[in-house]
Amino acid sequence: MAETKPLTRRESKKKSTREKLYRAGLRLIRKRGYDAVTIADITEAAGTAKGTFFNYFDTKADIIAAWYETASLPAPEVKIDNLSDALDLAVYKPFEALLSEPELLAAKFTHENDNRSIARAEAEVDRRMFEILEAALRQEEARKGPYPVGASDLASLIVAILTGAAREWRLGGQKEPLSDTVRRRLDSLFTLLDKARLT
Repeated sequence: MAETKPLTRRESKKKSTREKLYRAGLRLIRKRGYDAVTIADITEAAGTAKGTFFNYFDTKADIIAAWYETASLPAPEVKIDNLSDALDLAVYKPFEALLSEPELLAAKFTHENDNRSIARAEAEVDRRMFEILEAALRQEEARKGPYPVGASDLASLIVAILTGAAREWRLGGQKEPLSDTVRRRLDSLFTLLDKARLT
């Protein structure tokens, strides 16, 4: 494994400033609501000049995009050994983390169609979730035998179930917790797959 180069002083300062702005933005949005927070509020809370914000983020919604990506994915160093871990760390826990932040999630929903950073974050989350699930499904096949559909198609199907459930939950009145809907649908999928394996 290649060694990572230590950050230079300048890189470290830039990283620290971005983190201060990000943390201050999240803290204020959680406290006051997205619409009540200005970029000037964020830079003041972070102890930076107003113009500094634009060196790190194009818009206030970019903070929401960064939060969404971070909350939706396991940290890169997290080891995922099996399908159960993959579902827990890449699906169930992220859903719980997102749902525990209703103010941030509402801002994400409000700006997902008009902010490029949010659209990029969504695409990256879907891509990484697919990779994690595909790798776990391949490991599962190696242990238990092949699924009736390929691991790649099955991972795509799971991502589609997740995004569809989230959209339906958001637009349809949130009749039950989203994590419950997702668990039920994935349990049904794997029950069907296990039955197909036996025939």
